[in-house]
Amino acid sequence: MVPGGERILSYDSEITLIEDGSIHVTEAIRVRALGIQIRHGIYRDFPTRYTDKLGNRYSVPFDIVEVRRDNQPEDYHTERLLNGMRVYLGSRWKALTPSEYTYTISYVTSRQMGFYRDREELYWNVTGNGWGFPIDHATATVILPIQIPRNFVETYGYTGPQGYTGRDFYALKDGLGRLHYETKVPLGVHEGFTVVAWWPRGYVQPPTDKMEYFFADNAPAVAGLAGLVVVLLYQLITWVMVGRDPAAGTIVPQYIPPDGFSAAAVREMVKMGFDNRAFAAAILGMAAKKYLSIEQDEAGQYTLIKSGSPAAAASLTADERLIAERLFTTNDRLLLSPLNRENLSEAINALKAALATRMEKIYFVRNAGYMAPSVLLTLLTFFGIGYYADSQLKPVALFMMVWLGFWSLGVVALAVRVVGVWRTALHGGGKQALKFGGAIFLTLFALPFLAGELFGIGMLVHSTSVLCASVFAILIAANFIYHELLKAPTHMGRELLDKIQGFKMFLAATEGDQMKRMGTVNWNLDTFNRYLPYAVALDAEQQWSAKFANVLSATLVPVGAGGGGSDVAVATALAGTAAAADVGFATGIGDALTAAISSASAPPGSSSGSDGRGSSGGGGGGGGGGGW
Repeated sequence: MVPGGERILSYDSEITLIEDGSIHVTEAIRVRALGIQIRHGIYRDFPTRYTDKLGNRYSVPFDIVEVRRDNQPEDYHTERLLNGMRVYLGSRWKALTPSEYTYTISYVTSRQMGFYRDREELYWNVTGNGWGFPIDHATATVILPIQIPRNFVETYGYTGPQGYTGRDFYALKDGLGRLHYETKVPLGVHEGFTVVAWWPRGYVQPPTDKMEYFFADNAPAVAGLAGLVVVLLYQLITWVMVGRDPAAGTIVPQYIPPDGFSAAAVREMVKMGFDNRAFAAAILGMAAKKYLSIEQDEAGQYTLIKSGSPAAAASLTADERLIAERLFTTNDRLLLSPLNRENLSEAINALKAALATRMEKIYFVRNAGYMAPSVLLTLLTFFGIGYYADSQLKPVALFMMVWLGFWSLGVVALAVRVVGVWRTALHGGGKQALKFGGAIFLTLFALPFLAGELFGIGMLVHSTSVLCASVFAILIAANFIYHELLKAPTHMGRELLDKIQGFKMFLAATEGDQMKRMGTVNWNLDTFNRYLPYAVALDAEQQWSAKFANVLSATLVPVGAGGGGSDVAVATALAGTAAAADVGFATGIGDALTAAISSASAPPGSSSGSDGRGSSGGGGGGGGGGGW
């Protein structure tokens, strides 16, 4: 019982179906108003926006014909809701005297009929389930077009809360062929009354402007799909024009790296771009030449130690000398830590610029200029999806398109970082507990950002549709892939890649027959040291280290077992001394060193109805109301 006894005493609805499929409804709602909730009048909510099976929103027309109170014209005003329209019956400037009133509202709507293979159906929620008052008695009179044979018409209905299948109602046909429905018991708060009528197909005209409705209902999806097609066509055409790689030659095993190309240059060629693994390979190359050594302390941090050997310094390549000049400016020791970010960043940038000058446009081309039109077309597609979104949700859709575009980039970068750290923890040697702890910490740190991504996608689906969100995701992924596919080797670069791939066959070979064919190779520590930087550059250090398991096990001994005894771990294969943690240190040095460089050089803050399956509340109509 509503406090004070405010309630709906009767709810009578007359539903007239027109031959063209439109519906004219007149509702007479008699209420008891005591000035508690019903002070100026009542309001009535009408759903006009629905979602189809694909998640796309569509709208149904709704036009008010007349509003009356006690058979006299009544003021009213409307307000848009996310799923429809709210009509306030009464004047905000006048208060009602406590009494009983009958409000009558007439409206016309369409696109409410169901047209199935064997029948036409009216599935209509008479009262709606959103009323905050009990309804003592409800009736519905359905007037069908005269051409529908009344003996062909079947009736059904539901009562109760949303989703319930109660049948506390009567249904009958009168002598004029009208269908009468009436509740048997009062309806409680948020309970409703739904009626169903169906008859054979062919008496009511189905919508003839389906295509117009389709484009109107699915404008965001249509805009998104059209934009997706344009973007993908542009990417395909331009990739065929400039991004296709020259055909590879015959790949044969190479037992030495390409002459004149450092491990960093090999990495630059393979990736056709720079990353921190190229810098890690360069550091390992300098260690292999005994210009520096690498120590790892108990916390898992790495220190680079300059040897001071003139012969080692003379053996450095030009790009390695650039690095050396910037790493050891004031001290012969450099901790890979954010404290030395400036030195590391200068060294990385110098190597990056040197490799770009030597390799780009000679051995490969980025074709970066073709990315701008792709990004512009993608942004226009995003704008089109947001622009054609439902007017109530348009600001949300536009905001989510922009926000998600930038947020997704950060989430992808963070995900790559998490994967890299886990690779280091799983494959690297040394202080595994610390590495796993760091990986777990970074994973937990990334989870809120991933949750934000999922929330953003959910809001995008809510404001547009699943299809629009899918288009958004495909476009983001397509641009990432397109950026990589645009890179292409020149003919000189293709020849170099063939040699690099042949050399990788040698580095990564693990099967017995392959190893036998390489019997001329001297499998000693010097060979391991010399080619480990290339193995790291080509992501093959695990296979390369596996070939030397016996050699490394005999050479690498626990810290303290040999001279020195300091509480650090040194890779003898790189530093030329006689102490190391285990073979795993050499096996995972590429991942570990790359992760350390990435962390140490990152700037502050950069990590970051009728079939019986219907129910009360189903069908067209519906909504609810209350007092105001």
